[in-house]
Amino acid sequence: MVAQDGRKGWFDVRPYLELEAFEELQDISEFMKIKNGGYFVEWECGADLSSDTIAAKMVMAEEGLV
Repeated sequence: MVAQDGRKGWFDVRPYLELEAFEELQDISEFMKIKNGGYFVEWECGADLSSDTIAAKMVMAEEGLV
């Protein structure tokens, strides 16, 4: 992923899939129903992640790897 400020990295959503609000996303067809909500990402099932959460947990990539 690339943040608005140009930082590049990965965000691992897997730990969240065990939480009740994210359980439906274990089905890849539901996971693919992701939408950009501006300051968050959201799915049709109602699960969402804020940009603050993503930024705090994002693993920065080395140049050229993303």
